Amino acid sequence: MSQPHDAVVIVVCRAPERGRVKTRLAKDIGEERAYHVYSIMMATLFANLSRGSGYEVCACVDGNITLVQAGTVGPIKQHGASLGERIINAMKDCSSYPVQIVIGSDTPNITAQIVQQAITGLDTADVVIGPAHDGGYYLIGMKQLHEGLFEGISWSTEHVLEQTLERATSAGLSVVHLPVLRDIDTVDDLTAVMPELLSQ
Repeated sequence: MSQPHDAVVIVVCRAPERGRVKTRLAKDIGEERAYHVYSIMMATLFANLSRGSGYEVCACVDGNITLVQAGTVGPIKQHGASLGERIINAMKDCSSYPVQIVIGSDTPNITAQIVQQAITGLDTADVVIGPAHDGGYYLIGMKQLHEGLFEGISWSTEHVLEQTLERATSAGLSVVHLPVLRDIDTVDDLTAVMPELLSQ
């Protein structure tokens, strides 16, 4: 990829397809409403990111890539067996950018200011990470790909952040922490972050 900026924000996301998104949430509110919630979450996230400057935004999509028309470059397709492999491959696909920030689509309240904090944090640290309320993380960034941070992780558990930080410490990497944010995976999460969607 050629680019006017040094940094890229890679949004690891699923294509908005009914029955394939927010499946935990769908158990409580139904597939149609879960699809609606996810679509608004995605639109909110990309709108927030578009308010920043000095970085590109690239959607890295699981599913029908043509359904995601967002970001300033891309989109690109996810590939890899585990989430860790998909993140590694996404960063390799965007390796022409000196600074790579990876975020998920479950945290629509990520702002351009938080992204800028992450980019600035990498001026002095090897890794920047945004802890999530549930024990995972909503953002990870670095200037050099450290694949060991994504290997052997118990993905989708409350141990993700802890295990990632342990690997960073073992590798002698310095880490900057961002504010804790809450992912939206359950009705309780939705109530806490975007309660207005429960009445739509």
